[in-house]
Amino acid sequence: YWRTMKSKNKRILYLLLASLTLCAFGIMYTWTVFSSAIINDIGISASQFALVFSICLIIYSLGGVFGGLLYAKLPYKTMSIIFAILVGIGLFLTSLSNSLLELILYFGIVFPFSAGYLYKTLLAAIISWYGDKPGFASGAVLTGIGLSAFVFNVPTAMMINTYGWRTTMQILSLIAFMVTFVTVITVVPKTKPVHKTSSPYKPMSIIKNPKFYLYY
Repeated sequence: YWRTMKSKNKRILYLLLASLTLCAFGIMYTWTVFSSAIINDIGISASQFALVFSICLIIYSLGGVFGGLLYAKLPYKTMSIIFAILVGIGLFLTSLSNSLLELILYFGIVFPFSAGYLYKTLLAAIISWYGDKPGFASGAVLTGIGLSAFVFNVPTAMMINTYGWRTTMQILSLIAFMVTFVTVITVVPKTKPVHKTSSPYKPMSIIKNPKFYLYY
């Protein structure tokens, strides 16, 4: 009984930490709040500012792809710590940027790729604890990123008005790093990741299924 209760409490803690981490990753959605300050300070156009965000979303997705592919091939804990550090570094270096290229490099590549990688591997680790409720677990984790705008947008706007965009970005980088680092050193998969898996679903069979296009 006590062993079962301990396991349930642990997986609830892991779920909460993962959701908080996804909320921190959602800092990328505060980018529009920085628009006026960054455009005026660095001297880029609105379209160039929007380009940074577009690249950020693309790289975030690519990070998730690589996270899924490498989850079982690389040491989970080591890679998680490395990318947690890169999440903080990417945002912090964004605050020091003075050109469009630097914004693209740090906010458009380093930060989102690291966050995307951790999103996928962290989600896989959480689901390993919720074999009985995988849909609930994944939904609860993703709720975090959905709440990010509600949590960060107003305080971010207030901090920009008070401290400037660079200091605000540095504060956000510290928050993202601390939350992510605590999570990756705490959460571990319930079972060791196995690379080779069998599945009845093949790419071609899915593409030929009318339901695929309906849901798409």
